[in-house]
Amino acid sequence: MNKHGIVHRALSPHNILLDRKGHVKLAKFGLYHMTAYGDDVDFPIGYPSYLAPEVIAQGIFKTSDHVPSEKLLPSGPKSDVWSLGIILFELCVGRKLFQSLDISERLKFLLTLDCVDDTIIVLAEEHGCLDIIKELPENVIDLLKKCLTFHPSKRPTPDELMQDKVFSEVSPLHIPFTKPASLFSSSLRCADLTLPEDISQLCKDINSDYLAERSIEEVYYLWCLAGGDLEKELVNKEIIRSKPPICTLPNQSNLPHSNSNNELSAAATLPLIIRERDTEYQLNRIILFDRLLKAYPYKKNQIWKEARVDIPPLLRGLTWAALLGVETIKDVEIFSKQYTLGLNMPVYNWGAIQAKYDAIDKDTPIPTDRQV
Repeated sequence: MNKHGIVHRALSPHNILLDRKGHVKLAKFGLYHMTAYGDDVDFPIGYPSYLAPEVIAQGIFKTSDHVPSEKLLPSGPKSDVWSLGIILFELCVGRKLFQSLDISERLKFLLTLDCVDDTIIVLAEEHGCLDIIKELPENVIDLLKKCLTFHPSKRPTPDELMQDKVFSEVSPLHIPFTKPASLFSSSLRCADLTLPEDISQLCKDINSDYLAERSIEEVYYLWCLAGGDLEKELVNKEIIRSKPPICTLPNQSNLPHSNSNNELSAAATLPLIIRERDTEYQLNRIILFDRLLKAYPYKKNQIWKEARVDIPPLLRGLTWAALLGVETIKDVEIFSKQYTLGLNMPVYNWGAIQAKYDAIDKDTPIPTDRQV
């Protein structure tokens, strides 16, 4: 984040999230930038207990309105290091800090840490957890002291902090984050994808749980096809009220449902309206098109071939994007450059959809904003 010139300034446990794979995700770091680095508001951006002392000083000691003052400089990454130190301290002792103090007392207490020799000991004594701190490993104590250095000039930057010994055994265990390839990325994706000649045999391995591999959106779509009714479930659980009588009138058209126990090859010969309501057939098609789209553009001809049979409604948008070659202007430049250099890369009729979106003025107030 720092490499892109972004300082969080509101770092707290509330804004540190974990995905299902255990990867850390930071949230809510936009307010500081939306307010011109805090210059548009008269309070510090962030949570009081986690604000760095220099941030608190800027927010409290301001010159009067009739005295001209210089514009405050934006906070640097070191303010986030202090916030990280408070978070790590709380994790080590198993309790939140400053809960017995109101906001003004918290801020004043943090500013008084300038007069103490050991910030860690003072915080531990204040919260009755000195025995816990003394039992921590020495390298953890050193890390806390580095993060909670009062003067920012002596406090390490995030890059310098990562050189600490405590991270020497942790860092190799975590693979550096790389931006995942988009649907039509120019990087190689599944160039060696192999499919059975008979597509109907794609999901015939009885030892594989194909449904467990699908995303929640795909499972929900298939569940609805199989007769699942979310609104009915919510009504049964008394989460929502039932529909008014006028909304419960039956539909005029009763669409036939295919027997999901039939062979997929037989289902493929049925009318499209029936195929789109056959749960087993749709699962097979979703798996097939998901793999083909990940192998785009290498399997573009195969996508054309299967699209002539039918396209699963859930993936209809992505499939048509592949068939029509819709992509951002960035990839237009990438492919044009590769073509110019004489690389053996296919050149398609990419559309500049992102460029058109970026060209739209989304900031100037207009009368219809309130309606939207």
